[in-house]
Amino acid sequence: MGKAKENAGDLIHRAQTALQQRHHQEARAFFFQTLEIDPDHADAHYGLATVAFHQGDVLAAVYHFRAAIRREPGRAGAYVNLGALYNHLGRDDDALAILRKGIQLDPSRAEGFYNLGLVLRKLDRVDDAAAAYMEAVRIQPGLGEAHFNLANLYLDAESFPEAIAQYREALKARSSWPAARQGLAIAEAALREQDGVVALTPPAAVDATRLVDPIAHHQLLTQINRAVADSDALAKSLGSDVTQQFEAALKELGQCFLRSDTPGYILVKRLELFESAAARVKQTHQELEGLSRQVAKWGEELKTI
Repeated sequence: MGKAKENAGDLIHRAQTALQQRHHQEARAFFFQTLEIDPDHADAHYGLATVAFHQGDVLAAVYHFRAAIRREPGRAGAYVNLGALYNHLGRDDDALAILRKGIQLDPSRAEGFYNLGLVLRKLDRVDDAAAAYMEAVRIQPGLGEAHFNLANLYLDAESFPEAIAQYREALKARSSWPAARQGLAIAEAALREQDGVVALTPPAAVDATRLVDPIAHHQLLTQINRAVADSDALAKSLGSDVTQQFEAALKELGQCFLRSDTPGYILVKRLELFESAAARVKQTHQELEGLSRQVAKWGEELKTI
């Protein structure tokens, strides 16, 4: 028993070193060797989940984070990461519960509150989402994504000074951020209108009857900007799901069928992963189609301006 534990510890050390060096395949091999010694080794499952996440295999990451939690129920990082993955998979209720557990275990993790804000925003709990983002940036002031999402909430609520402040904080974290710069321009233009500042007359060469004014039409422009950003994220997600998650699940399922010694519980798990991957691809595709239709509708509105 002592020798096995020593060997497992040595393998974990090698795996974590390889992971730090971004040698993901090498790390993955060491982590799996550790599981051959101890199938419930929490660090091995956590490491495999991290490797899977970096390789875009969300379903495998979910499986291993859950295994790490079963072995170590007090591991806050596993809850936070699992909650983020559930959010990605559209399992909002599960994400909410898991993230709250992670925050309860370690309330000093900014990423826990940030991911909680993402889920709450999807559920249209805007005030709660704003509170979560504010706590995230209180803990980690340079968390640009939290500042950006908080700015979007302020913009939607027409709280333009607050939106401007948050967009500027986001740009401090990432100066070349087109969505943040566009949001800042929209918020600044809307604030000028709110303060009664008269916009300059457009140049004579511009057809003023067809001019899209960032002040007068800021709500429509904000909706289009947000939808385009969401569409881009969904398109990338769909590509990742198809090329990595779905194909990986199909490959591993095929390997199970080819081996006569595959345990039944492994086959059942692989079938579940494959079905989940297929469902996620379908859901992402439907969401992307819906956003595309909405952008087209808003485009028609612009033609009437």
